[in-house]
Amino acid sequence: MPRLEGGGLTQPFYGFLFGAAGVCDLVRRWQRGLRARGLVGTGSHLLLALSVLPGLLAGHPALAGLGPRTCRIRVDDVDWGAAERLLILASALPRLVLGLRPWWHRGEQPLAVTTVPPRSPRWRRTALQLLGGGGSPPAPLPPGWASTGGCRATFEGLAEFVFDGELFAADPGEPLVISCEERIRLVRDGIAG
Repeated sequence: MPRLEGGGLTQPFYGFLFGAAGVCDLVRRWQRGLRARGLVGTGSHLLLALSVLPGLLAGHPALAGLGPRTCRIRVDDVDWGAAERLLILASALPRLVLGLRPWWHRGEQPLAVTTVPPRSPRWRRTALQLLGGGGSPPAPLPPGWASTGGCRATFEGLAEFVFDGELFAADPGEPLVISCEERIRLVRDGIAG
């Protein structure tokens, strides 16, 4: 199971999904809107996705209420550098809520990390790829996007993050580190996935 530490946390967290940048905006929007009205579960996630999709398809993430954050990322020994990122996702799960698979080049590594830039020349075409990781076999990554597998990911400069659907504050001066030693295998209908 992935372990998250650093960022001013007083103890490690264990969970399945880490998100930052626009992911924090999405969770805040869900908490203040849909959850506050008593809407929870898959239906509320679908409504949230439908509410931001027009802005993404129009090529304007800000219309969807998503704002970029500057963050430096390292996955294992590869430094992705500091850059503005619209979405940051890291998980040991093969699929996310609503069956989303935003992973391209995971391989057999236990942790998958994907980032989306704030500006993409082909948002209309590429926004839908985020839903399925480029298909099977995966399509090439859109320009500026990054996706890989690893055992350890470090995120520097984040003031907030989402872990397993909950929003947390972080110390931007202390890196957040998520690590995972082995790949999670899901059993569904008697078939390992």
